[in-house]
Amino acid sequence: KLLADADARINLAADGLLAQSQAAAQDALTSAELAASEADRAQASADQGVADTTAVLNQVQSSGNQILVDAEAVLQQVIAQAYRDVEAVLGEVLGKIDPHALAFKLSMLVSTLAGPLPVDGDGSELRDGLRAPALRERFLDLLMEHLRR
Repeated sequence: KLLADADARINLAADGLLAQSQAAAQDALTSAELAASEADRAQASADQGVADTTAVLNQVQSSGNQILVDAEAVLQQVIAQAYRDVEAVLGEVLGKIDPHALAFKLSMLVSTLAGPLPVDGDGSELRDGLRAPALRERFLDLLMEHLRR
């Protein structure tokens, strides 16, 4: 009889542990499914964020490219008008000049005037060489003399 009672108690305890284990396993499964669902939602949100950021970056790039195209067109118009103005003034000052020679000499003038000044290691402008103020002035005098020929 004692053995039967012990066996019954062991079976009852085992059934109780089995039921608790099954309940805990079900809770763990439910929690895992919720966590997976949240992870999927977070991933979808992150993917949408990446897509939105990419769209904004594409718009910024497109807008920037259009600004550069517009600026280049305006700059070309300004340069063309400035060239015509300088050509007209030089024509008045110097008389009739071959357009090809004038274009070459004007490109030399523009390169001299607009070219970057050499910079020393400390960032200060070097005043030696062709871009030194006195030499630049002398070069322009020689160029104007050459244009008159």
